Amino acid sequence: MVGGIEAFKEGKGFYETLEQMNQAGLIGAGTGGLLMSVAPLEKPLYSKPEKAGATRQSKETSIDLSSELSLSARAKMMEIESALSAGRRKLLVDGSDDLAVADAGLGSRRRKIPVDELEYQPRETLKLTDLSRQLIREPNQTRLRLFVPEEASKKTYSSYEEFAPQIKGRHVDTRIYKFKGSKTEIEVSESYAVKLDQIRILRHNAAAPNAYDQLPSYQRSQVSRALDPKGPEFVGGSQAAQVEALAKFMTEAEARQSLMVLRARDELMRNPENSKALPEDILVVLQELPNPSLVKRVVIDEGVNPNDIWTRQSYDPDFVSAATASPDGEITFYKPTIDFFKVGADKVNLDGNLSRAELRGYANHEWSHLGHFSDPLNFGLFKLAEHVDAVVPSGKTAATLEDAHKTALERPPDQYFMRTYARRNSEENWAVHMGESFLAPESHLFADLAERAPVRTTVLGRSINAKSTNSQGNNVHGESIAKRTEAANRTAMPAAQKVLEQRIATGSDAQKVAAVELLGHMGSKERHIRTLLDVADSPESLLIKDNVETLSGGYIRRSSLVKSINESSLADAALDNAIRIAGNGMKGESEVAFLIRQVRESKGQVRDLSLERLRRMDDGFDLARYATMAGDADNLPAMMDMLPSIRDRQAQNMVFDEIMALGAKGEYGDGFVNSILIDTIKRVPSLRIKATNVLGDRLARDPDMAIGEPEKLLRLWRGHSDEQFASRARKIVDTIEARREMIRAVEMMDSPDGAKRLSGIDMATKHHDRSLIAPLLKVVASGNADEVALAARALRDYEWQMVKHEAGVMQSENPEIKFDANLRYLIQG
Repeated sequence: MVGGIEAFKEGKGFYETLEQMNQAGLIGAGTGGLLMSVAPLEKPLYSKPEKAGATRQSKETSIDLSSELSLSARAKMMEIESALSAGRRKLLVDGSDDLAVADAGLGSRRRKIPVDELEYQPRETLKLTDLSRQLIREPNQTRLRLFVPEEASKKTYSSYEEFAPQIKGRHVDTRIYKFKGSKTEIEVSESYAVKLDQIRILRHNAAAPNAYDQLPSYQRSQVSRALDPKGPEFVGGSQAAQVEALAKFMTEAEARQSLMVLRARDELMRNPENSKALPEDILVVLQELPNPSLVKRVVIDEGVNPNDIWTRQSYDPDFVSAATASPDGEITFYKPTIDFFKVGADKVNLDGNLSRAELRGYANHEWSHLGHFSDPLNFGLFKLAEHVDAVVPSGKTAATLEDAHKTALERPPDQYFMRTYARRNSEENWAVHMGESFLAPESHLFADLAERAPVRTTVLGRSINAKSTNSQGNNVHGESIAKRTEAANRTAMPAAQKVLEQRIATGSDAQKVAAVELLGHMGSKERHIRTLLDVADSPESLLIKDNVETLSGGYIRRSSLVKSINESSLADAALDNAIRIAGNGMKGESEVAFLIRQVRESKGQVRDLSLERLRRMDDGFDLARYATMAGDADNLPAMMDMLPSIRDRQAQNMVFDEIMALGAKGEYGDGFVNSILIDTIKRVPSLRIKATNVLGDRLARDPDMAIGEPEKLLRLWRGHSDEQFASRARKIVDTIEARREMIRAVEMMDSPDGAKRLSGIDMATKHHDRSLIAPLLKVVASGNADEVALAARALRDYEWQMVKHEAGVMQSENPEIKFDANLRYLIQG
């Protein structure tokens, strides 16, 4: 495959190269030069200026085309050279370094994660014509582009602040594209867009359907020899002669079409700009991101990143940006390209046989930067994860630049880094591992990350899941990305929890603080509330003053109620995060309710800290008093008094439940409990429905309790402006009236007066309540014929199994009661 390119580079003609490829069994015009290119040995490295100034461009992140490539390759080579033969060393450089490391025994291929299930599903054939139809050209606009004047670019600067004023702006006529289903804009200067138009036309023409591509290889070889101007069988340069050569194997019309396509491929292969990425290529990689709408604008820039001048002075003299990202959602690609290569036999499809792998890598990496720009919480957690993540053998992690000259055996264990550049700062640590591992098309890179860096993987999974869930636009790999986030939750999170537990137990002070905060975001109620409360209860925790704000670079600020950051401690942080875990889920516990429970159930330091927290809240005096009032009926008046003023709903419910429990146990009777409920309905709107429901249940069991003020109020409340409350009051009144009528019906069915018994049975038929089954069965067992017929008809409204059960209970309790053997027939008719 590379031979075709090399032949063309050596000056051999298109058709001569084509003939050699046909003889070698390679298929398709232009395959040697058009469908193949030399891929980089390693993905390009990414970079960000060390120092930030006040201008927007200083916040960009940059992808470096070549910097550190040789250093990284040399470091990896040194790690394994002692374990490899010369042939295997060559494979490391020319082929898969992952295979070489595996064979050297420095990398395990045993997977806890089934990588095959996490592979991205292949996309359908992406034809340029179809992609072009998705683009919507907007009217041109004038946009500002930044540059550094030539004289300023040659100077040396001592700081970014000194360099930044040299960046100037100029207004450029800019072509704007949008694409269907997205608000993202693709911008390209009109002058560069015109050049891309020519490449687009060539790519369209070169990929056009034609009869030549359908010929068997030996016939294509004959055509190649006939069209090769340097060969002895060349038919000449006239179109007629060339059409005639093709027409030996197809119709004349097909020959003319095929010749047009072959000439377009020849021209495209000879065009030095044939690998320039079009807006259509950008569209493809944007659609593969977890949330494409996070990208507001894409700039295709023919120039260079002006910040490179400073970066070359402050970081690497060979630095050249390939792409940048900025917090406002803009990604800029500098001279982006695609690769042509051959992937299959008996088929030429220029649209489907080109690689956007490099472009995709840039897009994934820079989208990852947009991710941390827009997700400060998870980025703060990621910075904490850098303090505590798992340690792996040195052979499984990229070396530091300082250790590049050492072998793996000479280096101590360390955290996992996919490659050296990820060590540069937190931003690149995030972007390398999210963009190049978590989102990599090669799922084994995701598996490596999940198995070797479980804490960072868990944080990245949280962020990607949030971005994917809120995605707008076409995300073609959404299902596969969702599987990876699920795998991170299923496999990396439990491993991360174990790492955090270990750091809490044996880590440094800073590691304990970081681990406690992280556990609060990824811990479980069943295991880790207790773990965190144990930390909060330890006297040593009060002495640890490292704070999460500093460790996270200011991205995370604790919600602790301590007076100032100087008073915060590990104990406070542990209590904060126990509260956070307890509040998770649909049935999460509020902070106030959790603290009240700790005051009541815990002892020692946790109780003291919780009580102090309560006292500093808005309702602190009442909450702290209530928390210490457990189980004492003498505190009922005080609880009733504080109930309306408590703002936290869960705490209010706790106080109400406590009042009801103490009232039910007291010697005041049902009337007192009902008066508490009525008072609550009157004074505490937030508890009105709950108190009404409790009152309704009590009155339904004993309607006589409603006589007097309760019933009067309930009838009045039926017209309340709160419709939900009014509806509940109407239902309670109806239930009371129905219950009274059923009680009256039972009394009448038991009367010695036959007329009253018939009236009672008739009254019972109007209600469908299980409590009426037994009285009706009693009539069936002992009544006269008319009464039995009427009662049996009433029982038909109930399921036979229910009636049968009640009959059995009655006979077991009263053996003297006898039912006719035809009871079922009597009732069911």
